[in-house]
Amino acid sequence: MFEDTQTGEWIKTWGKLEALGAEIVIPGHGRPTNIEEVTKYTRDYLVHMRREIGAIIENGGELGDAYKVDQSAYEHLDTFEFLALRNAARIFQEMEFE
Repeated sequence: MFEDTQTGEWIKTWGKLEALGAEIVIPGHGRPTNIEEVTKYTRDYLVHMRREIGAIIENGGELGDAYKVDQSAYEHLDTFEFLALRNAARIFQEMEFE
């Protein structure tokens, strides 16, 4: 995720990716895989993070609380240790003013 990434739009448009019917998907991180894996570890991750961070914001939480979101289901992924906290911050910043 980058500064201008819009995770909500990414989720909304996911169906267009699935509609391509690709047998092999080459993600931005990791090895070539299939749409089921990419959906599980990208779209479902974004849905999880937005749900958790949305609850934090709704309850008056702050950026520091976003760092505490449980992302353990994704810790086996290659880039987890480098991106987990960064992603939490980015999604919080994106959602803070939605």
